[in-house]
Amino acid sequence: MDSSNLGAMRHSCEHILTQAMIKLFPGIKMAMGPATDEGFYFDFEYNGKISDEDFPKIEKEMASIVKRNLPIAQKNLMMEEARSLFKENPYKMEWLDEIEKKGEKVSVYWTGDKFVDLCSGPHVASTGKVGPFKLLSVAGAYWRGDSKNKMLTRIYGTCFPTKEELDKFLWQTEEAKKRDHRKLGKELGFYLITDDVGAGLILWKPKGAIIRRIMENFIMEEQSKRGFKIVFSPHIGKKQLWITSGHWDLYRDKMYAPMKIDDVEYMVKPMNCPMHMMIYRSELHSWKELPLRIAEDASVYRYEQAGELSGMVRGRYLTQDDAHIFCTEEQ
Repeated sequence: MDSSNLGAMRHSCEHILTQAMIKLFPGIKMAMGPATDEGFYFDFEYNGKISDEDFPKIEKEMASIVKRNLPIAQKNLMMEEARSLFKENPYKMEWLDEIEKKGEKVSVYWTGDKFVDLCSGPHVASTGKVGPFKLLSVAGAYWRGDSKNKMLTRIYGTCFPTKEELDKFLWQTEEAKKRDHRKLGKELGFYLITDDVGAGLILWKPKGAIIRRIMENFIMEEQSKRGFKIVFSPHIGKKQLWITSGHWDLYRDKMYAPMKIDDVEYMVKPMNCPMHMMIYRSELHSWKELPLRIAEDASVYRYEQAGELSGMVRGRYLTQDDAHIFCTEEQ
């Protein structure tokens, strides 16, 4: 099955999950639920508590919907009709506001004649076309990924064309958990993340520091072989640097708030580009020097939301092998 058809099947499986949840847990307000590279998820608001202990009964209801082979059909609605249909759901009303603002058509998908959701598709033709599925986990998620919005509940699941493919995915997932760097890092004493310092801020312990230094030395040796000149830059700089470079307008949501020093606004460094530009600009260069390559193993600080943090893979403090090449258009 190609990726587009697999995505349609997983999207339909998410609709089946939503339909099952609405039946089993009255009062749920569905928010959103797309297909993903590894499956799908469903975000919803519910006053009660739902945990993975509820998965067996949810999966049983989902299997019943699949067995009934209900048709999944798309329909375009007038805006007034759509607003009437979803008037009790603030999340759908927000989507409709955006659709109306963009002047787009209102598309819904019916599953049988009992369940409908605001959706642009694609989907399979009927619930019976959905392959073996499995609910994986439950977590919290802010509406539309914004910490200023309401915290919702999210259920993750996956779906495959065959049971063999599903079983292989579940096996690989369990094997990956055994090798999760967050688990191994703690067991082997490589690094530490503690609330006393702050979420997403890594402390390298002696064993981990040795590995880090070996990696840094290797990177710097390879950079030198390739003609890069090593530089270093400070951990803070004037806010105006990132305004001038354009980073401020594009990435301010991922930057920490400025701090005032001598009545001038400074920031902890979110990226190195402006400082490397300053190094290049500090002296005149002949075209014969180009391409000029500069590199830095630089620590930067970015405001990742709590739900985005994941050990060393996604933190608020990271060290990157960063490089810039100054060259002519022809080069």
